[in-house]
Amino acid sequence: MQPLLQFDDMSFAYASGRTGDGAPSPKAGSVASPPVPAGGGVPAAPDAPAAPAAPGVAGAPTPSLPPGLFHVNLAVRPGDFVMLTGPSGAGKSTLLRLAVRLEEADAGVVRCGGRPVAEIPPAELRRTLGFVQQTPTVGAGTVRDNLLLPFSFAANKGLTPPDDAELAGWLARFRLAGVGLDATAAALSVGQRQRVCIIRTMLLRPAALLMDEPTSALDPESSGVVEALTEELNEDGVTVLMVTHGAYRPARRPWRDVRVQDGGVREVAVALPDDADAAAMAAGGAA
Repeated sequence: MQPLLQFDDMSFAYASGRTGDGAPSPKAGSVASPPVPAGGGVPAAPDAPAAPAAPGVAGAPTPSLPPGLFHVNLAVRPGDFVMLTGPSGAGKSTLLRLAVRLEEADAGVVRCGGRPVAEIPPAELRRTLGFVQQTPTVGAGTVRDNLLLPFSFAANKGLTPPDDAELAGWLARFRLAGVGLDATAAALSVGQRQRVCIIRTMLLRPAALLMDEPTSALDPESSGVVEALTEELNEDGVTVLMVTHGAYRPARRPWRDVRVQDGGVREVAVALPDDADAAAMAAGGAA
């Protein structure tokens, strides 16, 4: 099966003043990545002995090298539910930003459906890979105005906007039946706004949802709703790639725990919903 999203020998060095999961800042220029051991990770400094790597981790951090992601290889298959875990600043959010071209790789290739993302028109890429940010953003106007916003863009002019009945159906599915389409979007709670943002993304029928800590700003109840709904969408065939710092792991869906650390990625666990041993291993790996 061809991966839906693939990082092939991809490297990305952070600009001065930014971290892997921080706010974007302009890059001073492309930084060539030095050679690394097979499997990816941050290499040792030139002419210096390589630091011993922990079991299962390729390479070790070296202060003389720019922080970043080096020679990353990761394949996300259609229908996967992938949890990106690891320490803050390791590059989890950066992987999502590279996928939707909010950042550009310094080396290697990021592919979507077998095609380099650099060759895919931006509007097509954003329709294929729906991006949900950490902080929900709604504009002025009603809930309806915000849900229909993508259909007002010139790049989506060929798409038929959903009618009120379809929008109301999405609101009901996302536990927002009490929120009217004419309600002021800015007056909603943070949890409600995040669900509106996810609906807005789903209205374009993406093949995948790329979610950057979608529950980090939510209370426990709202977090539980978003997590359960994300599992429902995955059950419907939507691929999910979610950045998380928390303890959440899918309860009803098979999932992969991919840890981002020391400039590389490694698979910590592949688990079924009732796979307690794998879940425990994943929780330990994310500690």
